[in-house]
Amino acid sequence: MQFLTPLFFLGALAVAGPILLHLVRRDQRNRMLFPSLMFLRRVPIQEYRRRKLRYLLLLFLRCLGLLLLVAAFASPVTHLAWFGAVSGQVSRSLVVLLDNSMSMARPGVWERALEKARAKIGSMQGTDQACLILFAAQPAVLSAWESRSARLLQILEDRAEPSFESTSYLEGLRAAAQQFDQEVPGRREIYLITDLQRTAMPRDVEWSLDGALHLEVEDVGEPSTNVFIQEADLQRLVYSEEYPQPVRVQLRSAPPGPARGELQLFVEGRMLDRQSFEMDQEGSAPVTLRPFELKEGIFRGRLVLAVEDAMEADNIFHFVVERTSPGRIRVLSDQGTGSVYLRNALGAGRNLPFVTEFPDPRDTGELDPAMVPLVILDDLRTPPPSGRLSRYLEAGGGLIVAPGRRVDGRAYNRSAYLPARLAEPRFVRGRGRSFTSITQVDWSHPAFAIFQDLQRTALASVRFYGHWRLEPREDSRVLGRFDEGDPALVEGQAGGGRVLVLAWPLDRVWSDFPLRPAFLPFWQSLAHHMGGVRPQEAALRVDQSLAFREDPAEAEAESGARWNVLDPRGRRVVDLDQPAPAAIDLQLPGHYEIRKDKKTDWVAVNPDPSESDIQPLPVAMLLDRFQAATPAAGEGVSGNVAEADAREPLWWLFLLAAVVVLAAESVVAGRTRLR
Repeated sequence: MQFLTPLFFLGALAVAGPILLHLVRRDQRNRMLFPSLMFLRRVPIQEYRRRKLRYLLLLFLRCLGLLLLVAAFASPVTHLAWFGAVSGQVSRSLVVLLDNSMSMARPGVWERALEKARAKIGSMQGTDQACLILFAAQPAVLSAWESRSARLLQILEDRAEPSFESTSYLEGLRAAAQQFDQEVPGRREIYLITDLQRTAMPRDVEWSLDGALHLEVEDVGEPSTNVFIQEADLQRLVYSEEYPQPVRVQLRSAPPGPARGELQLFVEGRMLDRQSFEMDQEGSAPVTLRPFELKEGIFRGRLVLAVEDAMEADNIFHFVVERTSPGRIRVLSDQGTGSVYLRNALGAGRNLPFVTEFPDPRDTGELDPAMVPLVILDDLRTPPPSGRLSRYLEAGGGLIVAPGRRVDGRAYNRSAYLPARLAEPRFVRGRGRSFTSITQVDWSHPAFAIFQDLQRTALASVRFYGHWRLEPREDSRVLGRFDEGDPALVEGQAGGGRVLVLAWPLDRVWSDFPLRPAFLPFWQSLAHHMGGVRPQEAALRVDQSLAFREDPAEAEAESGARWNVLDPRGRRVVDLDQPAPAAIDLQLPGHYEIRKDKKTDWVAVNPDPSESDIQPLPVAMLLDRFQAATPAAGEGVSGNVAEADAREPLWWLFLLAAVVVLAAESVVAGRTRLR
């Protein structure tokens, strides 16, 4: 036992008061003259001694009462384990951590979880306190530290419900541990109620609980089998009258095992195809659905699993498909042979967003970015009229300049929209080398994002026998350089559009790039970027955020713009006449409706497939991963957390003893005075 404020023991000097009173205050013996003592009763000497013993007991009680009061003010504390062994009751600070992910909504699981939470909260007694936290992908603290169990039970009934999010034990336990950052008394406990999903365990993050925290896991799951859509090969944007490919769907069952059912394809409520499936022993089944016809517009679709399994929430996969007309890439060239390679590169593949055309370069008609989002000048001697291109770029068009031997550099340099000046052509053979390569590349740029680590060598192996020396402007961005340091690609902004200048043309004279495998992905990726084609997914996931294209400040400045965003349940996320937010959190599966003015768009949202994998995790594995080792005897745990957990205040016991002793002193003193 220790005393936190030992200076209060100076008050023990007050014990001298009762001692002095007992020494000074004696029986007064006044001598009185009597004519005879025969009528007085004789007092035996032993009666005097008995009265003296009573006075010593009174002195002892008074001194003990004062000492107990002094000890109570000195704040005595003792070790928690010893106090628990003596008193049989230890105060607790308890965090009830309840998993409310989608898998907890299985029949019977959520009811058992609530029952366990109620029982744990109902076990609070004395000076116990607790707080309540829900967690899935992100935690939600429902209450502060509360000693009233009725209040916590009311919060549990009012606010606890399962969500459609995935599970993250790391985020939940971190939030629980943060509640102990403040000073809390007694034993520190975390009571985790979950169905123990294997997929919720973190892989790369090394983090564990403090050694002073005790983790208790309550498994409320039950053995069951769930069939779900692991992956669906769907594209949102379609540029033809028919969906460009069969819809390939990969089904999984967890835990692996045989299962049978049917997969159905719906578009705007109309069933277009249905296929039966049977799981193999590994719990996998590929299903292929036929392509379907589409009209112009945006359509909502669903993949429906007709199967008996543990969860119904993941038996529907929502998607959006949109058919639109492809844009046109206009290539202007005098007689460049590189246009043939460019035509083949931009025309390879299916469901392409562009149609490449090669009109007469002397055509001086206006260019509309809505119809022609990209213009490529391939070794064109002089650029189109400056005013024509300027208006096109101001309206948001894209321009790529690939100069060759025929280009008049002075004519291009008079254009204010070019991000780099064409200085002079350079040929590597004349400088004692056979070729040069692009070695410094801005891999973060969308034009190069398609190249993975192993594919970057394919671009670095391209041989350039000659190139134009470019002089970038101050506000431009160099995307790549040759090995001698000269810029190879320079990008700049012109009004609402983009301009990119290459240092080489598209033929085989200046480089062997058209013969390399990297030529096709490079030009398709570059055309998407410069033509303003933004990738759009057919479906997003719960826990993701939907970012709006328009900046909130720009949307607010738009005259007459009216926004309305509805979630799958028909509730408004953004009210009417409000500007579009920067992003909204997607929390429900289904189709979100986005209205701006008189235009309507749809966004499909589905649960994370990892949450559908309900294979259980052993409790011991979870405890080994997050529970820190208990400190050895004598080592202790440093910091205020260990000190608060290892000590229990005893001042109230000393104060209670002092009250009892002083009450006994009053009784003894009264009887002494009566005698």
